[in-house]
Formats: sequence, C-alpha cells, structure tokens
Amino acid sequence: MLFRRHLGIMTFVFAMIHWCLEGVFPTVFAKQEPLQATFIVFGFIAFILMAILFFTSNDWSVRMLGKWWGRLHSLVYIIAWLIFCHLILLGMSFQMVIIGLLAILETASLIFSFLKKRLQPAVAQTDR
Repeated sequence: MLFRRHLGIMTFVFAMIHWCLEGVFPTVFAKQEPLQATFIVFGFIAFILMAILFFTSNDWSVRMLGKWWGRLHSLVYIIAWLIFCHLILLGMSFQMVIIGLLAILETASLIFSFLKKRLQPAVAQTDR
C-alpha cells in the first residue's frame, strides 16, 4: 500500500505540473486564450478526481473514511479511462497505447476480483 500511495501522489504532482505548463502558464504569462477543446474536459475531470485521491492519501483519511476510503480510491479506474480519452482525442501516440493497455488491465483485474469474491461464498457452501 505504501508504494501505491506514493505512486499516486507522484502521479498527481506530474498532472499538476502538466496542467501548469500546458494550461496555466501560457494563459497567464503569454496572454494566450485558453483552449476550448473536448480533450481538456476529460483531462480536467481526471485531474479533479486525482486531486480528491491526493488529499485523501494519508493515514488520517484511511482511519476516518474506513471502508469508504477504498471505495473512494476505486475512482482510479475511472481516472485511467478519462486519461485514455484525453490522449485519444489528441491523436495516436505511444502514451495513448500504454494508458489504454493499463486501463484495460486495471478494469480486468477489478472485474476478476469482484467475480472471485462473488463466487467464493457459493463454492464454500457447495463444499459442505
């Protein structure tokens, strides 16, 4: 859990840097018009969800939220697909392929875990 939390925090920091370099600094310092594109909506929604996960990635939040902390942090699956949509709207790239594969694998692992938990009690009852 420790390394996953650090990886998530680092990912948020990189997303913040990306947002500043691509959106905030050009708008503020170069007086450019902000881009009005669909890919920005996907990226911004992913960024907001990542911010929520960032602010709850600490021991205090884990204790206070209890089982809801895990449910809240399941948003990472939605974030992966939002980032994939963000990249696909920018055009074909190596990053898009990698993010797409990771999103598929993460979703498959979530479905597998869900089905395993669901089928386990049924198997235990038939063994009696």
